[in-house]
Amino acid sequence: MYHVIHLVDMDSAVALPEVDEPIGSFLRRQRLAGRLTQAQVASRAGVARPNLAAIEAGRRTVSPEMAIRLMDAIRGRVARRPVLEMSPPVLLNIELARIAAGHVAQDPESARVAMSELLTKLRARDDGSSAIWLDDWEAILERWDLVEVISLLISTDPEAVERRKVSPVSAVITPTERDEAVRAAREFWRATRRVS
Repeated sequence: MYHVIHLVDMDSAVALPEVDEPIGSFLRRQRLAGRLTQAQVASRAGVARPNLAAIEAGRRTVSPEMAIRLMDAIRGRVARRPVLEMSPPVLLNIELARIAAGHVAQDPESARVAMSELLTKLRARDDGSSAIWLDDWEAILERWDLVEVISLLISTDPEAVERRKVSPVSAVITPTERDEAVRAAREFWRATRRVS
């Protein structure tokens, strides 16, 4: 577990952490002292609010880099957007989401029903570690704003990719489409390895 001592820079006056205070607890305390909401800090830091909630609650670990981004957001500094690493799982995530976006656009109501049914199954299997993401998807499916849903599915923003890791997106993808997506992601990965 990272403790706040790794975050303190000498040119800024900040409150010191309690002895052995977990980083999530410290970040929450600093956010509240700044009278900021999770949504405000998450937006400034370029992270999804469910990620911040999980970090503050101690359900998600945080890298030193992410902790610094969050402290910068609390202090009002502009955060740099994270860079998306093109790994095979990320490429597959992007390809599957692209396919799902096509299905959502073609038949929105059927897609919503299928995704809602899968969300129920995902909740039943969840050990609590994905509850925040599942809550986020439940809210998305309840609102069912097609622009929001399709934007989330076609986005290559690192937070959108992260948000899709625990999602009901696969409900609208056939096994054949999944196999094709795996093949396309592998080909793209191999092609990028030859170029670099």
